[in-house]
Amino acid sequence: MTPESLGQEALRNAAETFASLVTAKVKVFRELCAEKENTEVTGDFVEEMLRGYINSWLAPMGIYPGSLVSPRHKRKLKQIDGLIWQPSFGPPVLREGNTLLLHPNTVRAIVELKTSVESVRHLHDRLSDLWEELKPTEHSARDAMGIILFHNGNPETASNPHWRTVDGNREPLHTRAVNAHPIYILFERRGQFDYEPYFPAIMELIFRLNNIANTPRVNTLL
Repeated sequence: MTPESLGQEALRNAAETFASLVTAKVKVFRELCAEKENTEVTGDFVEEMLRGYINSWLAPMGIYPGSLVSPRHKRKLKQIDGLIWQPSFGPPVLREGNTLLLHPNTVRAIVELKTSVESVRHLHDRLSDLWEELKPTEHSARDAMGIILFHNGNPETASNPHWRTVDGNREPLHTRAVNAHPIYILFERRGQFDYEPYFPAIMELIFRLNNIANTPRVNTLL
């Protein structure tokens, strides 16, 4: 077995384990709350669950809820589901528990986490807006990505062209321009508690986050 195929096997195993555990956890959660479900509570549960998995793929880096803050930002602070903080780029402006206020230069990526969405286009527009506050610097490429846990339609069709193409051309996500704002739809919802994993998106997401975690980190404070 070649090193490449060994890597693909490890990636596939991680994706299959993730899909199985997420399906089981969400099913238990929704069965418990079926008659009293609150979309905000469900959203908080899903965001925290996804942040936990993302942290395991990002180690030793991490993902945190918070906001971007700097003297050049004149607009109202935006609440962001996930900021991938790169400590070698600088310390937090302010931290309380797992909530961080970060200067844009210390952020490697922005991640929006959604249980489901009415419009993939609206999420893409949100990522484009956040991208304007992040943008690449001389230190590193930056990413802005969306993660949708469930979608009622076919994930590949629903997410096209926002995460499957760049300028109309199909490319693997990890070779794509960073300002493509990929959106990963991880499961197709087929019934109340019936979720079908979409492995191309799950595997590309794990790969991309692992690739971010292994980007050379150089101290940029001086």
